[in-house]
This record gives sequence, C-alpha cells and structure tokens, in this order.
Amino acid sequence: MAVELKEGPYQAARTAIESFNMAGSVDLRRGDGLKPLVPGEVDAVVIAGMGAEQMIRILEESPQVRASVPWFVLQPMEDAPKLRGYLVTHGFRLADEELVRDGDEIYEIICAAPGQEHIEDELLLEVGPRNVERRDPLLPELIERRIQRYRRILIQVEQGRTQRAVEAMREIQERIRRLDALARAVTRHD
Repeated sequence: MAVELKEGPYQAARTAIESFNMAGSVDLRRGDGLKPLVPGEVDAVVIAGMGAEQMIRILEESPQVRASVPWFVLQPMEDAPKLRGYLVTHGFRLADEELVRDGDEIYEIICAAPGQEHIEDELLLEVGPRNVERRDPLLPELIERRIQRYRRILIQVEQGRTQRAVEAMREIQERIRRLDALARAVTRHD
C-alpha cells in the first residue's frame, strides 16, 4: 500500500507502480498521512523524505491507525532528535536505527515499535541510542557534523550580550564537549 497527498507525487507513484508491473500488488491511495488507512490494515508503515515535525503531525492525527501498527520505519530529513524524543514519550521504543550515506548526505533511519523506552540523556536522543550501542560506522561523522553545526550556532550566539546569550553559550559549549567525548568513545577500539 502507498499513500500520496499531492497530485504530482501520486501520479509519479502510479507511473512507477505500473512500470514495474505491480498494479495488482500495490494499493495506491490518495490522502494525508495515515488517514486513508483503516486500523489493523497494515503490518508496517514507512514514512520518509520529510521533516520530523511533519512525521509527528501524521502520527498524531491518526491515533487509532498508529496504535494498530506494529512497526514504523521513519527517515526524517531533519530534526531526528526531536522525532526520537517524541517517540519515546508517546508509547514507542526505538527498536533499531541505522545511518545510511547517499553521496555527501547521512540519513538517519529509525525503526520504532509500540513499547516503553526511557531515555534521559539528550545526547542519545541527538545521535540515536541504537547507533551508539552498535557503534555505527557513520556515527563519528554524524557527531562531527553536529559539533560543526553547534560551533556555527555558538559564533552567532557569542554576539549577544544578554544573560540568556551567556547561558546559551555555556549550554552549547557543554553539548560540544559531550559530543566530542562521545565521538572519541565510539571510535575507540576496545
């Protein structure tokens, strides 16, 4: 089953399905997120190619369907830490994760399942607890990219002279320090 909201992607999906002679195997529906689905109708849902905010909205708007799906494979284009935080505070556990390279991009893939998981360390939400446990080979590079992003933010914040700017600088510096320590830990060969 495939779901597309907009006409262009819907027609592209229809063309792809037909070109692979899968018209009898793939049920293509037009609609928004999980709304075209009936609870219990699918065993897994893949949501990819959009930001975490949009994914969260899709999950929130169809609670009955969401509750009936045993597996979600999610590939957020941005803000994966926010998506992880949402999942573990809304009845999901992070069953598995994988980092995938495509050219210069590193994509974060999250496999979530119904269940309970408590993650207190925001650093694990930032880079993925399963990625850390498995010492994903792309994890050091992902961490370095996050450190560089925080350093760019730090340069902007340093221009502020308010107490809040000083506090933000301390928080960012601490985040950089912890990410750097994590990068060293996951690249260490025991």
